[in-house]
Amino acid sequence: MSTTDAANLTDLPVLASHASWRGFALHSLVIVAVYRCAVCDRSRDSAMVATQESSDEVICPKCFMHLARTEHGSSSAGRPGRHRAGP
Repeated sequence: MSTTDAANLTDLPVLASHASWRGFALHSLVIVAVYRCAVCDRSRDSAMVATQESSDEVICPKCFMHLARTEHGSSSAGRPGRHRAGP
């Protein structure tokens, strides 16, 4: 598979798919796969990827964590006992 285009889940060897969480599904892969993330458009390699419920385009773990925090208002900013690192 070329890493010039965003990968679809059907392009990757999925071992198991995990229940949807905050509009995303997580997928464990059989191998560490190289793919292009649909969000950041970078070539990535990992043994786990995410997809949004509305699409089968692959999202890398870093983008998944960012999207899961920001799209659903669960950012750690403003939560008691949690502090963001400064610049």
